Amino acid sequence: MSIKSNQNYYDSDFWAIVARLSLIFMCLSVLYTSFSPPKLIPHILYSYHLEHFAIFYLFALSISAAFVRRDLYHIGLAIWLAALLIEAIRWLQPEHKAFAVVDWFADAAGVVAALVPVGIGRLRGDVQHRP
Repeated sequence: MSIKSNQNYYDSDFWAIVARLSLIFMCLSVLYTSFSPPKLIPHILYSYHLEHFAIFYLFALSISAAFVRRDLYHIGLAIWLAALLIEAIRWLQPEHKAFAVVDWFADAAGVVAALVPVGIGRLRGDVQHRP
């Protein structure tokens, strides 16, 4: 089963451009927070794993908004693989070795929490537009 979106979407609309700019910002944010020294990373939330969850939640939302014609399963798989790659690279750093697997689970939970409501919304939209 594939969760596809509505095809009545214009790539040059204002919100399409905002979604792509949001995706660029989120990509830079994920890379900055993943590979910067810990002293340079601002901590907004009190839980390290909640921060992982939150940034990948926002990252998944921005990707799903920027690529509305893509299948959500492919978007989720691509984000999970990217998170796995990031955590594998971070695992090589001694200060992150103990948390790499737990961090990846927090990343994956953020992706699921973002994409499940998007998928349900797409399914509901498909049901409402059927004749």
